Amino acid sequence: MFKLLLSFVFIILITSSFAQSDEKKEVDSLLQIIKRSKNDSIIMDAYNKLRRATYYSNSEKSLNYTKKFLEYAQKNKYPLETAIGQFYMGNAYVTQSEYPKALNYYLKSADYFERLQDSTRLSSVLNGIGAAYEKNGNDSLSLKYFLKAHYLAEKMGDHRRDALALNNVANIYKRREKIKKALYYQQKAVANLTPNDVPYYGLVQTNLGNILIDDNQTQQAKQILEEVLKTCDFSEDILTFINAKKSLGFIAIEEEDYTKAVGLMEEAYFAATENEFFEQRYDLMGELIKLYSYTGQNKKGLDLSFVYSNIRDSIFSDERDKNLSEAIQKYESAKKDKSIAEQKLTIQKEQRTRNWVIFGAIALALFALLIYFFLRKRLKYQNLINKQSEKLQQQKIAEMEQEIKVMALNSMIEGQEAERARIAKDLHDGLGGLLSTVKSHFSSISIISEGEKYTKIYNKTNDLIDEACLEVRRISHNMMPHSLTILSLEDVIIDLGESLQQDGIKTTIEISKIPFILDDTKKIMIYRLIQELISNIRKHAKANNVLLQLFIHGGTMTFTIEDDGVGFDKNDAYKKDGLGVKSIFSRIQYLNGKIDYDCQVGKGCSVTLQIPLP
Repeated sequence: MFKLLLSFVFIILITSSFAQSDEKKEVDSLLQIIKRSKNDSIIMDAYNKLRRATYYSNSEKSLNYTKKFLEYAQKNKYPLETAIGQFYMGNAYVTQSEYPKALNYYLKSADYFERLQDSTRLSSVLNGIGAAYEKNGNDSLSLKYFLKAHYLAEKMGDHRRDALALNNVANIYKRREKIKKALYYQQKAVANLTPNDVPYYGLVQTNLGNILIDDNQTQQAKQILEEVLKTCDFSEDILTFINAKKSLGFIAIEEEDYTKAVGLMEEAYFAATENEFFEQRYDLMGELIKLYSYTGQNKKGLDLSFVYSNIRDSIFSDERDKNLSEAIQKYESAKKDKSIAEQKLTIQKEQRTRNWVIFGAIALALFALLIYFFLRKRLKYQNLINKQSEKLQQQKIAEMEQEIKVMALNSMIEGQEAERARIAKDLHDGLGGLLSTVKSHFSSISIISEGEKYTKIYNKTNDLIDEACLEVRRISHNMMPHSLTILSLEDVIIDLGESLQQDGIKTTIEISKIPFILDDTKKIMIYRLIQELISNIRKHAKANNVLLQLFIHGGTMTFTIEDDGVGFDKNDAYKKDGLGVKSIFSRIQYLNGKIDYDCQVGKGCSVTLQIPLP
């Protein structure tokens, strides 16, 4: 048993080590993006990813990244992102056990989503408010907000959020020892999910196992928990793993198999310690101290008791409880004030209604005059409707004309690419083959006695034929590169970057794998865009350093190319409306993408393309 436990701890340590290594690489990469990018949206996205990457491993860093995300959202006056950032701040402060601050941010976020009537996000925020109350031991308010979150998610058909809310409701009833009610809500939570809903499915299944234990259905609980462990991924779902092991430990205690219980609890404890789940670690300490006593491991129990006492003293701080109580009282007081204001408003409305009854007689006398004004206003309104309808019709005609232009543009671009492919094939197979044959025949001519003059002419002609062959290959490759038919788009972009390197320009290439299979037309269009941008740098930028960066997020490909060259005034470029600018904008329009120039004369240039995939 001891050897098995050591093996498991080794696996946990190795898994955690790899996970931490991957996390460090991801964090370093995101910090580089923030350092180099000038686009606030890209920086916000990077801070959001940093927040998620460090949420469990380093809650303090995660809180700082969340603050940065919120600062950028407020700086750019993005109301939606600001509300989302406030929700994230609430989550971050819950992990820090600073519940008054968490409630403050949650309530600001809830107010915005309520006004926006965004029931989906509001459900998540209400779950967060419920969790803050639950951590403070206020089950009544906690249950109220969890049920609100459930009703909203159920109404929206959002099964995952509904399952989480139901899971939280079940926990409240479990704590109140209303096991049948807890079991009813927990089974509803499980029914909302499938095994593919990681990590939520493992979470609600584990909680169902715990409730079944309290309902004396131990064997069914054991079966569910063991099945959860079979499908649990240590690197992605460590918290579910810890809870499942702990619950199986309780079952072993009930079966009086204390040795097995110690092993299960120790596995959960080591995992909680290694992954810095301090609350779970603290709870497991108490259970292990009892088990060490039952199994005669008194030294282990004594050592753990000392650590347990120190942690307990630091957790139950009177000052923190006082601050939390004050925050809750202020919030409840604000709610009462709001209720009183609403009651006053109701009384005022009733008073106004009585006034209308009093002045009813006067209203009857003015009725005829009101009809006159009503008919006159109605006529004006009808005229306005007619004008608006005519305007809408004109807009539809303009939109149809624009669609026809786009379709014509698409057809023209596709025709150009087809003609390029045909000409490239003819050049390569026809003229290229013919030049190769001429070269072969010409090389067979032997100059025996014509003298040095003819030898020089022969060599010069031979060199010109070689140069013609290379030029035909170059033109053919530029019109339809052979590599595009056999390599991925990422590899072809790398080739373009390396061609810049060969021209003496230091080129940094950061290319992510594209997780989609692109059709040939879209692949060629993207290639042409990037080829045109690189060609512009080669011709005009006089750059020493170039950065090529491609990454995928949320079904959108973002390509950034930066140089430290002479730069240009983009307004002047738009006014000139050259072939290069037209080509770039026509292809962007074809791909339903966006392009953003950040250029200044003498300070280089940064161009960002955003193209929806696949």
